[in-house]
Amino acid sequence: LLLLVTGGVGLLALPYHAFLPAYMHIELGFGPEGFGIFLMAAGVGRMTGVLIMRGKFTMSREYQTMAAFIVFSGIGLVVMGLVPAPAPAFVALFFVGLGSMGMFAISQSTFK
Repeated sequence: LLLLVTGGVGLLALPYHAFLPAYMHIELGFGPEGFGIFLMAAGVGRMTGVLIMRGKFTMSREYQTMAAFIVFSGIGLVVMGLVPAPAPAFVALFFVGLGSMGMFAISQSTFK
């Protein structure tokens, strides 16, 4: 079940990087400089996810934590798609980065 969930999220949610330049240009009107700033938001979210993963509580409840990270990623992608404004999209990308890194960290440690 864990393998199916991880594969489903990886297939459906995480390829957002491929569409992000078009989204930035068409919906938000940003060029390459804006793209870099928004990728920074996802990177800061990923670093936050790594710091959260260091906690003992996180690994004692790994399945619940993984589900929460998946929900963070999903909500971030939905908000990013529905609200074409820079500030909400920036915050949404933070949560997408947070969720994706947390989900990957837990799945990698569980599968080994």
